[in-house]
Amino acid sequence: MVDFYSHEGLSLDAGVITALETLLATPSYGQVYVIEPLAPAWDGSPPVPSSPAQPQAQPVGYLVLTYGYSLEFQGRTALLDELYLPPAHRGQGLGTQALEFVIQTCCDQGIHLLFLEARPENIKAQALYERLGFRKNDRDIMLRRL
Repeated sequence: MVDFYSHEGLSLDAGVITALETLLATPSYGQVYVIEPLAPAWDGSPPVPSSPAQPQAQPVGYLVLTYGYSLEFQGRTALLDELYLPPAHRGQGLGTQALEFVIQTCCDQGIHLLFLEARPENIKAQALYERLGFRKNDRDIMLRRL
């Protein structure tokens, strides 16, 4: 999160940490998932069991999925609130796999709409989202902090 917030110019302050702690403690609000590196292609050799001495795959990114409800969209909705992969791990299919996972997770949970935000200058992310079926809508998002 530190890398993502720095990359986006956001403040990772106490309010964000409290919101994260609340989300982690309240599964009905949503989930946080870590993204691990892609496994190497299987070469046909027998698998080698892992042991505590062998390091496990380190997370390379994360995503946050939160839940809502909409009459217009006829029920449960989800927001892909955050999706982050550091630059060194982009362009390898991890983002596609993460999004496919989120889409399937939402379908399995009976969610009717999945939405996300992308900065206008983030052309690569927008191309990925569009390739996976996301479309811009005809409304502007308006916000008010309470």
